[in-house]
This record gives sequence, C-alpha cells and structure tokens, in this order.
Amino acid sequence: MNRVGAGAFLTLLLVVAAIASAQEVQSIDLTAAPQRVALRFPPPISSGNGVSSGEGGGSIGDCASDIRDPHTAAIYLEGVDGKKIDPEQPFKAEFRFINTGRLPINIPVSPDLSDLQPADPSAPFTYLSLALAVRVRNDMGSTGYVQLYGAVDHNGTTRVLRPGEWIRVTANLKLEPQPRSCTSLTLMPGFWINSNRFSATSRGFFTASNGICVNGLPIAPPTPTVECEQSHDGSRQ
Repeated sequence: MNRVGAGAFLTLLLVVAAIASAQEVQSIDLTAAPQRVALRFPPPISSGNGVSSGEGGGSIGDCASDIRDPHTAAIYLEGVDGKKIDPEQPFKAEFRFINTGRLPINIPVSPDLSDLQPADPSAPFTYLSLALAVRVRNDMGSTGYVQLYGAVDHNGTTRVLRPGEWIRVTANLKLEPQPRSCTSLTLMPGFWINSNRFSATSRGFFTASNGICVNGLPIAPPTPTVECEQSHDGSRQ
C-alpha cells in the first residue's frame, strides 16, 4: 500500500472510531421561532438625483478536499417529516453534524444573525456561519439550506465540537429552484462553513465570505428518498 493509500485508510479508521464513540452535545430547533437575520444600516446619502446606495458580496477560498487535513466533519440527514413532500412548500428536516476528525472544530450555534451586529450599524463585524443543506440527487440546482451564526465575542453563539461530538439541528427547508421532475426525490446532505465580514456605510453595504476548509468525510450517509405530494394546484403528483 502506497503512502497516499495508507493515509486514506488511516483516516477512514479514525472516522469510524469517531462515529462509534459519537456523543450528542446540543440540539437546536430552528422551527420553534423565526430566525432573526435582518441587519441594520446607516441612513443612505441623499443627493440631488435621489438616494445613493448599493450592496455587494464576495467569496474567496477554495475548500477542495485534502485527505491530509485532520479537520473533518460529516453531515447526516436523519430524515424528513413524513414520506411525502410538496416541493412548493417548506418541509421539516433533521440534520446531524459530527466532528469526524482528529482536532476540535469551532462552529456557530446561534439561529440569529441580528444579535451579532454592534449597536453602531456603521461598525464592521465578523461572524461565522454554518450552512446545512440538502440537494436533490440528479438535480444539482435544486437545493434547500439553513444557516447557524456565531461570533467568538458573543457568549453562547459558538461552541467547540471535539472529535466524536455532534449537534442535532431541526429546520424547515424549501427547495429552490423546484426540482425539474417530481416522482420521487433522493435528498443528499451537505454543509459549508464560512468566516464573514459585514460592513455598511451610508453608500451601501458589503459582505465578504471566506470558506473555512473542513473535509467532508461521511461513512455511508443516509440518503432519504421521499415521494412528491400533489401541489395545491394539482400540477404535481
């Protein structure tokens, strides 16, 4: 066995060991109340031609898999509420996000982004975001996701997930855009973690996102298959 193969085999053994000794450390129900994600902005500048403002966003960082990186995690879709879903309506899903690596991972656990913004809306601030997503197999464009937020200077909004520890997250998701075909849908889980910096002035606002690279290493993740429920207008069956 070559060095690369031996490293991959060792990583696989460590993942299996982490899952075998896994421990739930927190349960987060995002269906209990709406998430507070609205942010405040400084008053826009008025000019003779009206109000001048703008917005923008950016993302940097390529999180390609690196089998040598000891930071790994797995996302499992434990199930959806019911055996049928209407793609035009939100559906309830339950995730399990587990640290399968050899080192701790700092993750956000707050449902509310608004609480992380400073009192002065013109003051830039940074925060972490963890997106938990499902996509439809063979329909890559159809995705639904939810996000958690946190900042190290806001107590209780982040936590260190040690190897083998996991959190449970329940959320309402909606597939956007709707699947091209809808007889049965196989839902594939996924995740991404970003470090974000939000800044706003009277002229507009900008969010810069930088991907935090954590290898995704699931072991035979569940891939629930659900049937499509007929829509209210009767167009789907």
